Amino acid sequence: MWDAFCGLKSKSKECGQSYSISDTSSLSDKEVKSVHDLRESIELIVSGTAIVNTEYGGFSIEVIDPPRFPYGDVITTLIKHGFEVWITLRDDRPFIIACIKGD
Repeated sequence: MWDAFCGLKSKSKECGQSYSISDTSSLSDKEVKSVHDLRESIELIVSGTAIVNTEYGGFSIEVIDPPRFPYGDVITTLIKHGFEVWITLRDDRPFIIACIKGD
């Protein structure tokens, strides 16, 4: 499912190329710091209302408490950092997918 959403190219990676937060050998130090900082920021914003994962050069966010989840803050943060955002349902829960915008 992720590949259907993230077939976009970024300046340095394709969203469809896989790397995990622990496998950052192909990323520059600046890119690694940026991913870690943004993930930490999103985790602080969602404050236990979602599970945040770093995947394929972007993020997947599984909302586990829809009434309390700060949709506006999360979506605005991702867009301001150059991500495209999709929202769908997975197992009847909101599921947010974010990939770096293509050129």
